[in-house]
Amino acid sequence: MKHDLNDSLSLHSQTTFRILYWASYLGKSNIVEKIIRQGYSPFVVSFDQKNSLMAALDGKQLATVELILSFTYIPFHPEKFEKSKLATDSYGNTPLHLAYKNKMQEEVTRLMKEQGGEAWFKEMANIRNHRGMRAKGMTVNELEENVEPDYVLVVKEERGDFILK
Repeated sequence: MKHDLNDSLSLHSQTTFRILYWASYLGKSNIVEKIIRQGYSPFVVSFDQKNSLMAALDGKQLATVELILSFTYIPFHPEKFEKSKLATDSYGNTPLHLAYKNKMQEEVTRLMKEQGGEAWFKEMANIRNHRGMRAKGMTVNELEENVEPDYVLVVKEERGDFILK
């Protein structure tokens, strides 16, 4: 990886990460691939407290998600890199939460297990967002989908064990 997670981002790097973010959101896989091949990590939080993987999920760009997860990354600091892969957005959502939110859970779950590793997937599956929900417990309420700027959750049994513990 070109970017060292210990360093602050230069203006050039900030711009490159923003381009990577928006190219991911729009499904411009050719641009995403070129930037990643130059050594920029799609797991660095670059815009709106999200990374490029989250942007691809928000944009419902399954091909871009698959591309991002297909690379083998060799970071400067492996521990910090692994932690950056578990980044959450301003609502506490992981990429897996966003996959459920956008009804892409089956494909993304398969990709994460195959290409990201079973351990990474299990760790991400156990993270709760700010509403106390694990990814698999998230459901979009079809009738009220556009009421909140983010989304509306239907609370199921997933929240019960969190409250009782």
